[in-house]
Amino acid sequence: MKRLSLSILLAVGLLAGSAFVIPQYIADLYLNTLMGQPYEFMFDDQGETLDMGYTSLGQFEAGFSGIFLYSGIKEAMEQYAWPENEEYIDFHNLEVFSEMAEMDAFSDGKVELISWLEDDFLHYNPAFVRWGFTYMIPAPDEQLDEYTYQEIYDVVGARFVRLLAETHELLEREGKDEEANNYQTGMNSGSFDAYNFIDARQDLLADLDYDYATSNNTDSPFTPGMAYTWWIRRTLDGSEEALWEGISDILKTYDPGFWERL
Repeated sequence: MKRLSLSILLAVGLLAGSAFVIPQYIADLYLNTLMGQPYEFMFDDQGETLDMGYTSLGQFEAGFSGIFLYSGIKEAMEQYAWPENEEYIDFHNLEVFSEMAEMDAFSDGKVELISWLEDDFLHYNPAFVRWGFTYMIPAPDEQLDEYTYQEIYDVVGARFVRLLAETHELLEREGKDEEANNYQTGMNSGSFDAYNFIDARQDLLADLDYDYATSNNTDSPFTPGMAYTWWIRRTLDGSEEALWEGISDILKTYDPGFWERL
């Protein structure tokens, strides 16, 4: 059966006069993602965990590549958007996010994930960012499997969101435009090394205490330095404002105590 467009689902919700909640097909996507067993090494296996679907999830310690490529959400979306497709879809191809949102997810026209270590990066479309925060973030009391999304946030998502918030505020204090210029100058030099850029700011980042598990052999933990430079790239591509609006809303809803202390 052909999927209903998001615009139709929204129109039905508005006509019904009800407050918006995530559409059922989005809830089903999350359940299918869960059943697809997200890559286990993105999660802490030492602290509290939630037994969900066929897997056990602890604190999420990866970054955006983990969400886009290794969480299972991409495959769940592809199965929903193109149920009859039998052709191979490249692992790094993110075109389905544009298909689901009915707009370009990335404003530079690229559809394949580019490593943040390279001299280029995907440019997030601010309209896509706002779509995601508006229509794919459930209410805390909604439920996935046996747990509410509030419980899932507390155990799995809090580190990720808090780290993004603290590094955003750090970049604001340091001067985001100046740091963005420093980053762009480095990329233009022809010998850019993102790790060296981070290493030069270790004193600045030293007070951000976001440990990650080592026993589970996490391939690429999302560190304060990575989050800091992620915000720099979002300053360069013009999506920083939309992203910060969304992160702020998540904190106000799911983590008000942390938001007040920020």
